[in-house]
Amino acid sequence: MSTPVSAALIDLDGTLVDSAHELATAVDRMLAEAGHPSAGVSKVRDWVGDGVDMLVARALGDATGHDPDAETLREARARFDTFYAEVLGTESALYPGVAEGLERLRAADVRTACITNKSKIFALSLLGALGIADRFDLLVAGDMAEAKKPDAAPLQYAAERLGVALPECVMIGDSAIDVAAARAAGCAAWCVRSGYNRGEPIDSAGADAVFDRFDELVEALLARASRPAGA
Repeated sequence: MSTPVSAALIDLDGTLVDSAHELATAVDRMLAEAGHPSAGVSKVRDWVGDGVDMLVARALGDATGHDPDAETLREARARFDTFYAEVLGTESALYPGVAEGLERLRAADVRTACITNKSKIFALSLLGALGIADRFDLLVAGDMAEAKKPDAAPLQYAAERLGVALPECVMIGDSAIDVAAARAAGCAAWCVRSGYNRGEPIDSAGADAVFDRFDELVEALLARASRPAGA
């Protein structure tokens, strides 16, 4: 990546926030109401990343042994939304170094967008509960762009509204979904090892760089942001 960085496009779940426990709580309550056994946080952690509909579908498929039909999925999604709204922000926590890293980006005048496949109402609630909503210039949630990650659309939407060229952006995430979105959009993909990635090592996802902690990633990004083009 020789182009200087003007904007950081940052994933939410698994990158900034460990949200698996409260997602699992909502999933298990949904399953219990339908008469199914609990899934537990270990399974739910590997189902996160493709949006709530896919999370609910995977949970139902695991419980029943087959994919849910459209009506079953719709009803289960409604139950999940109710339970998730009740626990949202109560069992999630920022990963170490996230608050400090976001502050460094803000102080360095790097534009920031939170790009998540989570719906807008839940994304806003979670960011607010964790006290980081004001760290972003823009939120692009799963129901705001034409398509979700790994499609390029959310990244294109963010770049247009931030007024930066996509080659000057870096997509920061924790999964192969984030890497694929970056590749589709034509920008760099940097990842942290703290997240989920469907249970697979993020080092094998083809990211341009991988870091143990978010603040370590930010330090490297700021060094890149200060370099002249082509350096």
